[in-house]
This record gives sequence, structure tokens and C-alpha cells, in this order.
Amino acid sequence: MKKKNIIRPARFEDIAEILKVNQAAWDISYKGYVPDEILEERHKTFDNRVQKWQLNWAEKMGFIAEYDGKIVGEITGTLYGQTADCDCILNTLYVLPDYQKKGIGKKLFLAFIKEMKNRYRHKVEIHTMYKGIPDKNGVAKRGPSIGFYQKMGCILTETYDTHPLGMIDVLMIREI
Repeated sequence: MKKKNIIRPARFEDIAEILKVNQAAWDISYKGYVPDEILEERHKTFDNRVQKWQLNWAEKMGFIAEYDGKIVGEITGTLYGQTADCDCILNTLYVLPDYQKKGIGKKLFLAFIKEMKNRYRHKVEIHTMYKGIPDKNGVAKRGPSIGFYQKMGCILTETYDTHPLGMIDVLMIREI
């Protein structure tokens, strides 16, 4: 029997599972970059983060990827941006490690962009980060998220090296 993979709108009752995907992706993606204490603290404060999301759910929207009924990916955003020329922001996009490189992130991103267009949004801002570890030529290697977003039509507009954990913060813009 073929496994069923679907992209559907996220619902309030999905919040805990969304944050489990988010946590699992953080544990893999940021291991070695973010201090272990911070990753551990995220586990300890999981219930608080669920409550915070529940309180703020009305201003969020998103989609989840299900594979045989299990949530394996998520994307969420809000209908306002932090920069003057953007009217929505992508908050999170995570896919469980075992389901990455299967086109799920792309499907989630395109569903998000389509929804933003339906809501008359014109630009979405994306914030991501990477560890600024220089290669042998002294150039910091950019994380895989930047390449992914560039393939999705996003333009890197600014980088900031003021992150308290030594990461490089990146602002990208996607016209809709």
C-alpha cells in the first residue's frame, strides 16, 4: 500500500506536533553551533512554548506536511513583517531529518507563498541564520537554508553578525 503524503493548513490542535518537528530539526541543525545548554533549555521550556504559540495562534497561519498521518514538516508565518516594505514574515520552516531532500520543504514553501498571495501580501521576509565558520580562504560557509531559499526565489538582502550565539543572521525577501 502506498504511503500518503499531504500538505494541509495547520490547525490550532497541531501546535504541539508543529513544535516537536521544530525541536527535532533544531536538535539536528544547530548541534555544534548552538551551545548544548540552549538546546536542552528548549526541551525544558517546550510546554511554555506550546502555550505561547496557543496564545498567539490567531496572528499566525501555516501548513503542515503529513506522511501517513504523522506530521513531518511545518511552515508558519504571520501577516505582518518587521521591515517597512514587507507585509508578512515567514517564522518557521522545518522538516524532520528523515524526510528532508524529498521536496517537502519546497511544497510547504510554495503553499505558504500561494496563501500569502491570496491574502494580498506582496513581499515576505525570511530570517535565517548560519554559523560563520570561515573556510580555508577565510570565507564563512553559508548554511543550507540560504541556498534553499534562493532556489525558491528569495533574495539575500542583509547579513548581521551580532547574534548572541555567534551565528550570522540573514534577512531574505521573496516577492509574491
